[in-house]
Amino acid sequence: MRHQDLTPSTQDYLKHLLDLGEQVTPGRLAQHLQVKPPSVTGKLRHLQQQGLIQHTPYHTITLTETGRTLAQNIQRHHQLLTLYLHQVLGYSIEDAKREAETLEHHISEKLEDRLYALLGQPTEDLTGHPIQQRSSTP
Repeated sequence: MRHQDLTPSTQDYLKHLLDLGEQVTPGRLAQHLQVKPPSVTGKLRHLQQQGLIQHTPYHTITLTETGRTLAQNIQRHHQLLTLYLHQVLGYSIEDAKREAETLEHHISEKLEDRLYALLGQPTEDLTGHPIQQRSSTP
C-alpha cells in the first residue's frame, strides 16, 4: 500500500497516531485532533479494516507495521516540505508547517528524494527532531 492510495484524512490520522506515541486512546486522539469522539470512532473502524491499526473499543490504539511505515513516510514528507518551504522559499515557520500539511499528501517519492538532496540530506527538522527515514511498506 502506498500513501497516495489513502485519503488525506486517513494519512493525517496515521501521522497523528505516530506523533502521540504508544498507549493512545480514542479520547486522547479526538482531543488532539479537536474533533468529537464519535467521528474518531468511525475513522478508527475504517483504519482497522484497512489493516493500519489494531484497536479494541475502549482500549488503546496501536499502529500496525504497515500503518507505522506509512505514517513515518508521511511524516518525512512533512518534515522535508517544511524545511524546503522555510529555508529555500522563505516561508515563516508557521506558514511552512501549514503549507506542508496540504502538500504532504501529494508528493511522490521521486520529489521527496529531490527535496532531500537539495536540502543537503538533513538529519533534523526545524524543531530539532530527527528526519524520519523512508521505509518500505511490508
